[in-house]
Amino acid sequence: MRLTLTFTLTATLAFLTVSLGSLTRALGAGLACGVDWPFCLGSIIPPMILYDIEVALEYTHRITAFMTFLLALTTLYIAMRDSNIASRIKYIALTMVLIITLQVLIGMLVVKLHIEPLISAIHNIMAILIIVIATIEAVISYYNSL
Repeated sequence: MRLTLTFTLTATLAFLTVSLGSLTRALGAGLACGVDWPFCLGSIIPPMILYDIEVALEYTHRITAFMTFLLALTTLYIAMRDSNIASRIKYIALTMVLIITLQVLIGMLVVKLHIEPLISAIHNIMAILIIVIATIEAVISYYNSL
């Protein structure tokens, strides 16, 4: 049941990350943190986060992406640790971590290349794939735990 919860939380957090990313891009705030990724305006926590909505949006998007990655790692750890978990679920958890890692690297390219449209489109497709994988695995792990 823990695995179902972590897959569900990962899917939910990934959805929130995608929503924040879309809002950030729609408001033209995609480069509000500058191009010094993974930092934001040269800092781990940007000084103007409290009074600049664009910086706050971009920074929050980056933080939720990082939290999604950490949750996916937690899910993988739980799956690998439990010998009762089907090996295909373990492989999917590993695949999800690898896809999120690739997604983070693509996000870095979006920032470094000033949001090149093709890379940005790939970034969005990967985000949707992460949500789909996490949601499917939440459902599968739920039914396997019954």
